[in-house]
Amino acid sequence: MTFAGQGASEGTLRIYIDNGEEPVITDSVLKILSGGLLAGEPLSASVSPETEYQRRGHNLYLPLPYAEHCKITYECDAIEIDGDKRRPSIYYNINYRTYAKGTEVESFSTKVLTVAKPLLEKTCKTLLRPDFTDEKAEIHSGSQILKPGDYLTFELKGKNKAIRKISVKLIAENINQALRSTVLSTSFDGNQTIWAPVGEFFGTGYQLFPSKTWYSEVSVDGQMTAWWVMPYQD
Repeated sequence: MTFAGQGASEGTLRIYIDNGEEPVITDSVLKILSGGLLAGEPLSASVSPETEYQRRGHNLYLPLPYAEHCKITYECDAIEIDGDKRRPSIYYNINYRTYAKGTEVESFSTKVLTVAKPLLEKTCKTLLRPDFTDEKAEIHSGSQILKPGDYLTFELKGKNKAIRKISVKLIAENINQALRSTVLSTSFDGNQTIWAPVGEFFGTGYQLFPSKTWYSEVSVDGQMTAWWVMPYQD
C-alpha cells in the first residue's frame, strides 16, 4: 500500500478468514505491512529507504492462506468520501492465488504463524543472503591490466555444465569510464550470447551504486557479482 495525504497511513488494517466475525489480524496498517509484526524483512518491508517512511510503498509478502473466504478492511479517521471525491489518497494492490478444487488449505491463524516462525526466519535469511555455493564447482579467476583493445579470457572445458557465478571488480582512475568501456563478452556453444559494458551487465550503469537482488549484487567496495545460471552443452 502507498499513502498520500495527512493521516492516510494512520488507520487500522483488519483481515478476516473463512467468514469469521473477528479478524485474525488487526493492528496499525504500517505495523502489519512493513513493520515486521507478522514477519521480518524482506517479507515485510518498505521501499525506497531513501524516502520518508510514511511516503514509501509498504509491502507484505507473507502468504495468508484461507480455505473458504478472506476479507480485508482498512479503517482510517482521515478518510473522507464526498460523492466521487475521496481523500486522502490510498493505493493498494492485493494478489491472491486460487487452488485447484479439492486442494486442502490450512487457514491462517496466530497458531499457524507461531508454528511456522522458524521456517519464516530461515526464509527471510535465505532471501536476504542467498547462498549459491557449490563445493564441487570449478573456480576460474585472474587479474590483468587492460589497455585499450586488450582481453582477459577464460575458456571453460567440459560438456553439459553451467556457469553459476560471475564476479568482476574494476580498479581505474576514471571508474565511470571504465564501467562503460570495459565489455563483458561470452560465447556458449559457438554462439555469442552476451556483449555488454560491465556496468550494464551488473545493473549499476556508468556509476557504482551498491545494490542487491536475488541474482546480482554490487557491493560498496565495487565488487560486482551475478549468480545467473548459464548452461552450455559443449
